[in-house]
Amino acid sequence: MNKRFISEDELNSVIKVRESGASWLRIENETGVPRRLAKKCYEEWERKKSVEELREARIGIAQAEFRNHMDALVGVARYLVDRLHAPTEIAFGGNADRFLEGLWAYYAPQGDPPKNDTDRLRLVRRNRMLFDSLKEHTGEKVPWRLVEEWKDAYALYIDHSRDLVEKADSVTTSLISKRKELNRALKDELLSEYNLMIIDMVRGIIKALGRAIKDGKLIKEDIYIAARVERRQRAVLLFGQDRDGGTPLMDRKLAQRLVDFCSVVARDLSQGKNDKPSPVDRISSDLCRMDAIQKELDETLDELLLRPLILRTRCKLCPA
Repeated sequence: MNKRFISEDELNSVIKVRESGASWLRIENETGVPRRLAKKCYEEWERKKSVEELREARIGIAQAEFRNHMDALVGVARYLVDRLHAPTEIAFGGNADRFLEGLWAYYAPQGDPPKNDTDRLRLVRRNRMLFDSLKEHTGEKVPWRLVEEWKDAYALYIDHSRDLVEKADSVTTSLISKRKELNRALKDELLSEYNLMIIDMVRGIIKALGRAIKDGKLIKEDIYIAARVERRQRAVLLFGQDRDGGTPLMDRKLAQRLVDFCSVVARDLSQGKNDKPSPVDRISSDLCRMDAIQKELDETLDELLLRPLILRTRCKLCPA
């Protein structure tokens, strides 16, 4: 007895009638396919259909997960570039290694910042994994050595800022002590606030120099170091175009003399000696280097370049 086979058209008829709720006996009468064979072929078709639906569902999930993965990597790249900008003020402290390590403790695009140490460690671990994944996808297409070069430039900037702060304090205290009449007037005016005023002047001069570096201009006392009359001919010193802060109130004429004094100190700090660059020149060079590195990273990590690169490559975190 020849084995009975079912054609594709017969199977479609069986499926159509069975999907309408018909019994196997009725299916046999309407399609001419023996009910046992119809039942066997229909159940086999159902199994294949389930496997195919599961495969398609998994493909859909994998596509969505990969899209999320790619968005996360693009987000990490954008965050890194944005954070590797040159500082806008001269530093009074800092550490290059801690700065880079600390970057990953604050990038939380999908939720609130961590509330405790455990959450912070998880966030850092997650961001480091994403950063490693980004490097795995991009490989040599992105010059990742630039991150280390930026860190080196930042470390030099911290060292040179420290040198400038120390020199500013030394020059200010030395020069004010030599200007005996000005020093006496300042002590008589401020009494117990004299030492605080010296500290304020040093910090103010540093702030003014930082603003001058940022703007790419030479020190001009009418722009970066100035006196503002408050009331009853009393004035405060302002630094770096800061219109909100200020030093203790003092006689207006004394304030103007201190403006001139601070401008002299600022110019001294910004001028090199014996063919050596000044601390201000060194800091300016460090900041320019950081700006250049950020610009190059910004160009190589542009989203329009990054997404196709991620699509063509795989990493350990890519969905299967």
